[in-house]
Amino acid sequence: MVWYITAPFKTKRIDKIKRSDVRKQMLRLHKKGLSASTICLTRDVISGVINYAIDEELLEQNCVSGVLKRMDIGRGRNDHHITALTFQESELFLNTCKIHFKPYYPFFLTAFRIGVRLGELLALKWSDIDMNSHFIEVKRSYKHQRISKTKTGKLRRVNMSDQLADALTDLYRQQRKKSLKTQNRESLRGWIFPRKGKPISQNSIRNVFKRILTKAGLQNIRLHDIRHTFASQLLSLGVTPVYVKEQLGHSSIKMTVDIYGHLIPTGNRDMINQLDGVQPNATYTQPENKNAKQAIDLTPHFQKMVPKARLELARTYIH
Repeated sequence: MVWYITAPFKTKRIDKIKRSDVRKQMLRLHKKGLSASTICLTRDVISGVINYAIDEELLEQNCVSGVLKRMDIGRGRNDHHITALTFQESELFLNTCKIHFKPYYPFFLTAFRIGVRLGELLALKWSDIDMNSHFIEVKRSYKHQRISKTKTGKLRRVNMSDQLADALTDLYRQQRKKSLKTQNRESLRGWIFPRKGKPISQNSIRNVFKRILTKAGLQNIRLHDIRHTFASQLLSLGVTPVYVKEQLGHSSIKMTVDIYGHLIPTGNRDMINQLDGVQPNATYTQPENKNAKQAIDLTPHFQKMVPKARLELARTYIH
């Protein structure tokens, strides 16, 4: 793996690496017959180094972004392993955060309760919250010290739970109290989770996330898996995929079902027994022997038989 990454770039300064250099290396790996997952992993490592350089203001843009999309090389949906915390594990995480990393508790509670992408969460402002109607407008994203549109380019509203609304109300009061002392009331119109007047960097919050996981004794997962946890927990409670799709901001319901379809409960096994209600005592009979002689005389009982009710398929409703 190290050779895949260092061989073509070992004599180049990081600011001299071009998009064409990355593309050529990806093509070399593809021609060698390496799997799409390995090629993507190589791309991710190179991209991570360049993103670090961007955070340090050594570079302005990532030349790796979108390279594999144009080459039509990428992981399939089935290659993405979805890791989600259970209700007990997420509660343990939040309790550990509240006790040992208290300043970050509102941030992570928000992450677990609305399931937005990390960049969207960091870019939230107080003006995006409607406390009366209990919703948050997701309008923008923050990454590499830059504000951009959401991934789909669309504004969406996500619902807040009562617990989250209370936590954010307390945070607002704390920030207001602090702003009155410093006479900086503009801060209450700015970022919900600021650091030195700017949103917290993604790397910083990821470091805190890892520390909380370690303290809680939980498995090592990605911060993005909080989003998967949000979706899987809603689906396990019987919430419709359509609602989950709207909360997550997916571009289509197909994307939601492709990623989380295996998490949708299939606990309606007893419903199949309702089909037996049409003829509860029906039993399977062998096919009629056409060569056998048929009885000529019909008894009055058979003459009085009425046609059996037909089995009608249940209609499908789209909610």
